[in-house]
Amino acid sequence: MPRKGERTSAEVLASLQAYAETHFRSEEALMAIHAFPALEMHQSEHQTFVDAILRFQRLADDPQANTPQQMTAYLMQWLMAHIQRSDRVLAAHIRARGGE
Repeated sequence: MPRKGERTSAEVLASLQAYAETHFRSEEALMAIHAFPALEMHQSEHQTFVDAILRFQRLADDPQANTPQQMTAYLMQWLMAHIQRSDRVLAAHIRARGGE
């Protein structure tokens, strides 16, 4: 049981899911505005991340499943790779079209 003021893994994951979905919707709208040619692939990557969060949420209370450290490591690795690879391509595309 979490101590007073501590959040459970499920609560943290729910917050992360809500934030990710809001952020991804905004980013995908920006891609559409700038006619980003890899929009569908990028959306698929976003969905993979959301799906992982949902999977971790289902397993959050199972002590035999992923630990919070394993969940954090996976999500951080995914985010870093996505930002360094896909988001950089998107940023370059927007800059090339004269956007910021």
